[in-house]
Amino acid sequence: MAIIKMLHVLCVFIWVGNLLMLSRFMGYHVKEDEGTQLRMAALYRRMYYFIGMPTMCLAVFFGLILLSGVDLSYKPGWFHMKLTFILVMIVLDTMCGRMVSKLSEAADRSRGIKYKIFHGVTGLTLIAILVSLYVVRDRDGEVLHRVEGAQIAARSQVTDPQNSWQK
Repeated sequence: MAIIKMLHVLCVFIWVGNLLMLSRFMGYHVKEDEGTQLRMAALYRRMYYFIGMPTMCLAVFFGLILLSGVDLSYKPGWFHMKLTFILVMIVLDTMCGRMVSKLSEAADRSRGIKYKIFHGVTGLTLIAILVSLYVVRDRDGEVLHRVEGAQIAARSQVTDPQNSWQK
């Protein structure tokens, strides 16, 4: 399961990083001339369809595998919060795909505010997911209980039979 978790986190990093980069690049996109915009749109399309979309699908796949090993009778609030914001992130990814498709069809002469807002919302959604994982989940001293449990386990290890003087 540790390898699955590592692959899940790696895919999430690549997916969200790609989403943040695309949204930022699209904000600068509108300042370029038409020929440059069309060349940049081809790059966006490759980034979205060959990096972003596959890593999103893999992140969801590995996440579902990890979810299958969880006892769902215990439903903590942080987990619902995380899943809600993950769904928001998937919707944002779909919106990004539509923006990429529109940019590849024709040049955009808008001020680019929608791309900057999209970038901000994507970043805030990522922050909300991290807050659900590292602040909400770890409240009430859960981190301390984990550390104390590790210390208790270390103290209760069987002593080496060769060193009988420790008894």
